[in-house]
Amino acid sequence: MSLRINLRLLDIVRKASEGKGREVNYVRFEPWKKRFPEDAPVKQPFKRCAPEEVGVSSEYLQEFLKNLANAPETAIHSFMILRKGAVIAEGSFEPYKTKMWHVSNSLSKSIVALAVGIAVGEGRLKVDDTVIDILKGRSLPISAMLKRNLKVKHLLTMTSGLSGNEAVAATENDWTKVVLESNQLFAPGAHFNYNSMNTYLLAVILNEVTGQGLMDYIRNRLLVPMGIETLVWEKSPEGIEKGGWGMYITIEDMAKFGQLCLNKGKWNGRQLVPESWIAEMTKCRVDSKEGRGMYGYGYQVWMGKRPGSFLFNGMFGQIVYVIPDLETVLCFTGGSDNMFRDNATNINIEKYFNDPFPEGPLPENRKAYNRLLKYIAGISYGTAVDTAAERYGIHFRGYYIWRIKKNAMKLAAGRKFRVPGDAIGLMPMYIQYVHNNISEGIREVELRDNNGTLELVVAEGKDVNVIPVGFEEYIHSFITERSEEYNIASKCTFCINEDKIPVLKIKIVFTETENYRTVTFYFDQGKTWLEFNENPSVDMILDSMDNFFPKYGGAALLNQALEKIDPDIIGYALRFTFNPKVRLEEITEEQDEQK
Repeated sequence: MSLRINLRLLDIVRKASEGKGREVNYVRFEPWKKRFPEDAPVKQPFKRCAPEEVGVSSEYLQEFLKNLANAPETAIHSFMILRKGAVIAEGSFEPYKTKMWHVSNSLSKSIVALAVGIAVGEGRLKVDDTVIDILKGRSLPISAMLKRNLKVKHLLTMTSGLSGNEAVAATENDWTKVVLESNQLFAPGAHFNYNSMNTYLLAVILNEVTGQGLMDYIRNRLLVPMGIETLVWEKSPEGIEKGGWGMYITIEDMAKFGQLCLNKGKWNGRQLVPESWIAEMTKCRVDSKEGRGMYGYGYQVWMGKRPGSFLFNGMFGQIVYVIPDLETVLCFTGGSDNMFRDNATNINIEKYFNDPFPEGPLPENRKAYNRLLKYIAGISYGTAVDTAAERYGIHFRGYYIWRIKKNAMKLAAGRKFRVPGDAIGLMPMYIQYVHNNISEGIREVELRDNNGTLELVVAEGKDVNVIPVGFEEYIHSFITERSEEYNIASKCTFCINEDKIPVLKIKIVFTETENYRTVTFYFDQGKTWLEFNENPSVDMILDSMDNFFPKYGGAALLNQALEKIDPDIIGYALRFTFNPKVRLEEITEEQDEQK
């Protein structure tokens, strides 16, 4: 089984590097992603107050936020900071919205742990229960016999030793069977080995012992009592919530889970999660340094630097950081290239929130508080578009914006092109592969002027998406990809580069995710080139490849083959796949009419 997974994964990498990713889509695709209901009211919102009312200086908070904003490796999308149950700072970096949900990645693992705690409190489950006994008949007898010492607590602490990892999600449909039949890298409990399929098995176990899916189980036990209505969780091909990833949640609802844990499982006077479970869940149980977590790991939560602190952490900067003795919860969404717990955002949190705050209020400081509010209202990141513009000496204000727009429209609007091959999709490749929504390939692109607004029209598979684009000003819209809907925000710039080539660069931000695309047109003396780039970058994918190719015992030939693969060749091929550049074929009006 392990050999098949690695062979399939190799096939995916090879075909993806050849632009033939659709040919090796081993996992069944079912559309699930819908548009975020932006008109949905926020239920049970937190109280808002000036930081000084709860003993925090506005100047200190502003310094903290500036430090984060000025560190490009943090790439924060939105944030919310609470003390004593009140929001003292919140905001979003353009074009993200605090009220819109955001992908949580591995942050969702901690929500699964809360659900396990409820099941333990109800007597449905014990952490010392044997996994094979709960999931009888889900694997071959020989695998069950070899895993008789694997317990629920080993899944909770990432010490299962199971070799079946995230690669299973990309190559198989029966995830439970394949993971349970995968090889043991070590005896359960011996070492920390971060593996999202541990969390998936917890979701399967909850389904087994409760007779309900994870969302159904927690709806009336957690979500409804806390006023959480817009959370959604993607399911596996087996029809079970993915557990360790695939959850979309608003930042206020993230903060609610953090505050629930800070309150020892109690919400509005009602004990939703046993207090004893919160204590067990947030206790350091294993050294996680090899998993890039400096302070240890509990039950699906990472330990913080300050004694007693802990965090829910998802790659690319999805964070709920809880500091109980400071009565503080800090929440962030982001799009950095960092996959692990010891990232720049968490390091900055641990720098600024490591000393006690006064118990009582500070003197009112209206001027400082207004400066903080003004700073938050004006925050925005420099982007790839902005950087390019600065490089070419363009200042996007007033007359210059008008001039740039006029020149861009004159050169680009009204032109239509055929895109060669079928390897390029509008969505970032990362989103395509994580959600198994592999593009059918862009057929045509068109640039047109709609009453003064530039529109990028993309014909891809059976979908035709019309994307309004602002000149140095985001326009929000949405696209449909194989029946899934994604909110986006788009803006562009136009300039003459150092080679005297007119360049139109369009940035498309997928505002519910960590990703964005830059789509660049080069108009080079009668030839038009189209280039795609995405962030987080392909370098992140390459850096993490070792995590997806474990050295499975008994697969010596495959291991030898893996060792002989030139990473530079794979890197070059994947960079071209993730960041393709192709020459376009212009479609004349006559050709368009004939078609």
